[in-house]
Amino acid sequence: RRHTRYWRDWSSDVCSSDLLLATQRVSLPPKDEPHEADWLSGAAILIRTTALESAGLFDEQFFLDFGDVDFGRRIAGAGWTSWCLPVAEAVHDPIGAGPARRPEHWFAARKRYYEKYHGEAHAALADVLYAGSLAVNKVRQSLRGQDTTPPHLITDLLGFGLRHALTR
Repeated sequence: RRHTRYWRDWSSDVCSSDLLLATQRVSLPPKDEPHEADWLSGAAILIRTTALESAGLFDEQFFLDFGDVDFGRRIAGAGWTSWCLPVAEAVHDPIGAGPARRPEHWFAARKRYYEKYHGEAHAALADVLYAGSLAVNKVRQSLRGQDTTPPHLITDLLGFGLRHALTR
């Protein structure tokens, strides 16, 4: 699959606001000129050695998902800026794309990210709010005859959160 210039905005997967505000544009529109970004996809990124030395390497605890988001946050915390160059092109076939069920490691990485920066209580709250917004969106789309909610996402999200809470 060819993705030119822009990466899919992760907010549609992570933030509930995109799901609730169907007629509003919540994510930023793509830009044609170079611009700062909060994070860049780890699939296509150039990093200065000095930036790596000051921010550290990718956190291996994230496995595949959210590692680039975490890295972008740590790069910014170390005083660096990340830039998106729209003229650059890359081919990337994300594992989690499409209607397939999200793998367990996606939920684990998402939980790890929220806990790392916001604590366990906020991570649990983020799960509940995300599941609630998915449910509202599912009902709204079903009424329109166009349900695009990934299968099992709500139950998998809550199930992972519950298993995670019970094993702590």
